[in-house]
Amino acid sequence: MTPTPNTLAAPDWAVTMFSFTNELIRGERTPLQLVEALLDAQVTDQIEIDAPQHFVSYPRINATEASELRRLMERRQARLSILGIYNDAGSRKDYRFTLDQAEAYLADQIRAASEMGFRATRIMFGVDAPLLKRIAVHAESYGLPVLQEVQGVIRPDSPEFVRQIETLDQIGSDKLGFVFDLSACMAGLPVTYLESLRREGIPTNVVTYLEQAWHTEPAARVQERLERLTADLNLNAATMARLGMPFGRFGHSQVSDWREHLGRFSAIHLKYWDLFDEDHRVSKPIADLRREFGAINYKGIVTSEWGGHEWSSPEDGTPIEMSLGHRALYDASLFATD
Repeated sequence: MTPTPNTLAAPDWAVTMFSFTNELIRGERTPLQLVEALLDAQVTDQIEIDAPQHFVSYPRINATEASELRRLMERRQARLSILGIYNDAGSRKDYRFTLDQAEAYLADQIRAASEMGFRATRIMFGVDAPLLKRIAVHAESYGLPVLQEVQGVIRPDSPEFVRQIETLDQIGSDKLGFVFDLSACMAGLPVTYLESLRREGIPTNVVTYLEQAWHTEPAARVQERLERLTADLNLNAATMARLGMPFGRFGHSQVSDWREHLGRFSAIHLKYWDLFDEDHRVSKPIADLRREFGAINYKGIVTSEWGGHEWSSPEDGTPIEMSLGHRALYDASLFATD
């Protein structure tokens, strides 16, 4: 493929600290030390942070933690890109936030993001219309976009996406939008994911069926057959959940399917699970994205996000090694073939 002037060049290449989830959980280094290690590796000078992973004081991020992060970024001449925020209204079975409580909960996070110098906030997809309308007031007050993340099996014709488009049009705020997550447009199941299924005792014939049928047969039919094929295996709940991941988190729409909506996306997550690029299964969706977003002269943030840490082996690489490899693959994807 020959490069063209409108190919997405990613002037704002960021890395999300979500890629360091395992390291954050282990706690051998503080979140700030991990951020500094990423900056030391010169992978990027723009950092996305998931608020509850980074801040001990979350959701009411205290002044000490906020100032420590600001000072680090200033000292390293780096930038904060997006802060992942959350509406935990349904996190407890015995209690749900009222609309007022949910608004206040998110307003605190939006304010903190603004004070720390983030350029936008990211929230999970599917925020109810009444809450979105209230969030818009705070987003506009702080001049900070609130972006719902569109990912996985969501498609441009999914009823939930169509409803969100209608809601945003009704609200009419330029501070509400979406993050385009490339997990919606996977060309094939990740090699290391398939390997992890085999390690957990899923027979090869079952794994092969899943790989082949995932993007050619209706999801309900594939799930039904998987249930039959694994009925006698006595798999634990964690393994069954892993086997079901393709039906929630791995989407196989084409980037071109989203063409009429691309202008609504203010940020991009280049979600990847590993760097095994058999049949261009990683690089082709990236190349498609570069063409489609390049064609509309997209100028927003492009964020590298490694999700394969959930099942990766140590030999697969550290988050920094994976991030460096992903940037190299992004640069090379310009020449990926169809």
